[in-house]
Amino acid sequence: MKLLYALSFITFFFLSASIYGQAPPMKFGKIDPANLEMKYYEKDSSASAIILCDYGVSKIKWAHGEGWKLITEVHRRIKIFNKDGYKWADGEVYLWHQFGDKEKLNFLKGFTYNLDGKKVVKSKLEKSSIFEEKYNANQDDKKFTMPEVKEGSIIEYSYTIVSDFLFNFDDWKFQSTIPVVWSEFRTKIPEYYIYQVVPQGYLPFDVATNEMLPQTETIAVAGRSTAPGQRSESSVNTVKYMEENRIWIVKDAPKFESEDFMTSSNNYISKVSYELAFKKMPNSPQIDYMGTWDKFNRRFLEAEYFGAHLNRAWKITNPIKGLALEGKSEEEKVTVVYNFVKNKISWNGNNRCTLKKTADYSLKNPLNEGKGNSAEVNLILTTLMRKAGLKADPVLISTRNHGIVKQEFPMMDQFNYVICKVNVGDQYLLLDATDAYLPINTLPERCLNGQGWVVSKDQPGWVNVTSKEKKSTKISGSLNLSDDGTITGNLKYAYEGYKARSLRKTFLNSGEQNYIDDKIDNSPWEINSLQLENAKNLSQSFVENYDFEIESDDVSTASIIYLSPMLDGKQGSNPFKLEERKYPVDFGAPIEETYYVTIDIPEGYMIDQSPVPLALSLPAKSGNYKFQVTQQGNKLMVYSKLSIKKIQFSPQEYAYLKEFFAQIIKKQNEQIVLKRT
Repeated sequence: MKLLYALSFITFFFLSASIYGQAPPMKFGKIDPANLEMKYYEKDSSASAIILCDYGVSKIKWAHGEGWKLITEVHRRIKIFNKDGYKWADGEVYLWHQFGDKEKLNFLKGFTYNLDGKKVVKSKLEKSSIFEEKYNANQDDKKFTMPEVKEGSIIEYSYTIVSDFLFNFDDWKFQSTIPVVWSEFRTKIPEYYIYQVVPQGYLPFDVATNEMLPQTETIAVAGRSTAPGQRSESSVNTVKYMEENRIWIVKDAPKFESEDFMTSSNNYISKVSYELAFKKMPNSPQIDYMGTWDKFNRRFLEAEYFGAHLNRAWKITNPIKGLALEGKSEEEKVTVVYNFVKNKISWNGNNRCTLKKTADYSLKNPLNEGKGNSAEVNLILTTLMRKAGLKADPVLISTRNHGIVKQEFPMMDQFNYVICKVNVGDQYLLLDATDAYLPINTLPERCLNGQGWVVSKDQPGWVNVTSKEKKSTKISGSLNLSDDGTITGNLKYAYEGYKARSLRKTFLNSGEQNYIDDKIDNSPWEINSLQLENAKNLSQSFVENYDFEIESDDVSTASIIYLSPMLDGKQGSNPFKLEERKYPVDFGAPIEETYYVTIDIPEGYMIDQSPVPLALSLPAKSGNYKFQVTQQGNKLMVYSKLSIKKIQFSPQEYAYLKEFFAQIIKKQNEQIVLKRT
């Protein structure tokens, strides 16, 4: 990610202060008729809608009697081209609330503009089209739907958010999933508040300015009681200070398109983030908000929503008292406690990194209920590992769809999940008890996202959140080819790691017979029988054994048989179709796919044409592929093995990956030609 920041900084250029006197890029209600008449966007004719202008201002201003407030004003104008763009008529604003305080949404207004001949018809956003929903524990979602939206409409709305949470400075995104013609973000921050400002993305800024300007604020101070029946006089103070003014502008931003094998789009979309580092008021000590990771660690150890629960959990009763752990090795204790938690409490699907702070809440609650979020499940796992006499600590992480953790910023909102680190001898294991379909010491794939922070009294720090498991498929078998081209035989599919996990989930949710029936019904072959092995044994390969028959290919004749060397396990289409890649390729876990099958050919036939052997390698031995067809008497041996050892590839390595898979697909689709001798 540092590369992204560097690319953005390189593109900066600074303009004269005259830009600060310029008016906003658009005026509410003033619509250009040419935009209403526009039938498509010249720079992307496939776009169902475009953002004509996205303008925002975030500023910290004094509110009399209330103190400093973060005020964010947003003004957005969108052109709709066709029915696929109607969804852009639905808007939403997220409002943060915490400790009894809540952000306020003010001055929400909007209009839809349509042409009736040459006349512009305005339709107002009514209060009946605005409603609020709870989004999560700390956010509400204010939703609204613009009226009378048609093909060719322009919708426009604006609103203001007033917030006490100066730390909750929303990111401004210059890209969207539709093109953005103009995106502008301005910030005005008093010198008392210092933010770490982080641009991200591959788009250059057309404008990026920063200047300190003088400001004056009149602050009224109410009188206070000095003695019974007496009160000091109120006062009015004039405060002069410097204000940091920034302007960021991106023009003609193309739509942001997610690419295959990509983590959260939030890691790559062009945006700018503001993180509150510290506050320094006149004649007052500095207050650090970002602090250091050591302070961050102490905060979590002591917090009522985290460490406090771990420290007091089960001081009297011990849930694992009857597990007969005495005399067992550390490895055995880990396994017993892990299986106890996994069987006792199921994950409710919610990702959390903190616990509730209510007086009546305890980790006993989700354990007794048999269900909990990720924080509850894995913090229970951590505390019970400690009860078993093991060294265990929680690890804060960010899941793949949440975004990469930036180690420069010790901020809580970077994390959304907790796992458990437990020491075994001089090694350690990373455990997650939320997934019913994975064995011990195998993290869910959603967790494999860089590094996590170990919250610990004596060993805090970073740990690589990785897994030794692969996405592995091994196909083996023995086939018989008749002289009419019909193929019969057996194929064995052995799935391991994350590949086995996805199949086990389907199997356990649908039941064995439904699973088998579905496989048979959707097979292109005539399946005579299907047997499963180790379907419920998480420590073993998930195995499918097929006995089947494939009818003759119409191309074959009595003297010539055309045979595809790989009946299954082919790559299909190339997953990398783009000419160039903007973002890293992330496979999540290593990949291994093996195919080894013997084919008995009919007497009197020999190979006339056969694919030549192929051996490919990616740079730095990050991946390889081998393919070979050999003949011994009337037996053909077909061998294919793909191995991707590296998890993440940079955009600069994309061309190698694309060509690598192109050659694999080409080779796997070549045919064997058998001729009667």
